[in-house]
Amino acid sequence: MERKSLIGVTLCGIFSIFMSIFSIYAFFKMLRGYKLIIEMNFMPNWMVYYGIAILPIVAVLLMISGIGILKNKSWGRKILLYISIYNLLAKIILLCLGITQKTPAGKPLGLAISFGVYLLIIYYFTRPKVKEQFK
Repeated sequence: MERKSLIGVTLCGIFSIFMSIFSIYAFFKMLRGYKLIIEMNFMPNWMVYYGIAILPIVAVLLMISGIGILKNKSWGRKILLYISIYNLLAKIILLCLGITQKTPAGKPLGLAISFGVYLLIIYYFTRPKVKEQFK
């Protein structure tokens, strides 16, 4: 008998797939307009090139994790946790270095939302009841 998924797990799986699609869109926008982004000085040049390099990888991992989460596979949960921890640490390091984007994501509210989402995902997917669903 198959277990019924928790609503939060289902929503996170769908959110992960949505963010994968958004990451692919952002990748192509960034690839198409990276010279303009550099000229307008929204972020340091190395961040633009890093974003172009990392976004397709993140997009694929988010898609894989979303599918895995919707199928209650432990690897889907683990991938989403790794991505969240990586993004949280990257934001902290950039803040400590004094590097922020001149976009809404780099403003205090955007940073607070990012931290909140990553921390919520990490908290939710490490709860015993949720972990049990992926065994």
